[in-house]
Amino acid sequence: MKVRTSFEVLQKALDFVNSLYDGNIVMETEPRGFYYLVRLKVKNSKGKGASKSLSGRRLPNACWHVHGYFIDKIFELDHDAVVYTAGKIYNKDTWEWIDWNVGSLVNPVYISELCDCKD
Repeated sequence: MKVRTSFEVLQKALDFVNSLYDGNIVMETEPRGFYYLVRLKVKNSKGKGASKSLSGRRLPNACWHVHGYFIDKIFELDHDAVVYTAGKIYNKDTWEWIDWNVGSLVNPVYISELCDCKD
């Protein structure tokens, strides 16, 4: 995702999600002018907040829920932040959690189901 905010806001948002997911979340950032490229990963793919593939294999990526709470916190801390993710541009007023089908029409699987969060 691409985020326009300060690094301090990103760090506070990371601290928040780590409080929810037992410190298992890691953030990789790359500054790009006024923006940061942000990738959320997990330290342990068997721990809280880890994503799974359609086949059930554990992945090193943070799940949909982690990303949602992370973005929620960004907008709570910085009302002027802008987030580019999943092909859309969001600000505080337009941000919404959107669940989408990553399976098929015959065997639908939603992105929110590809983890063990059970939210």
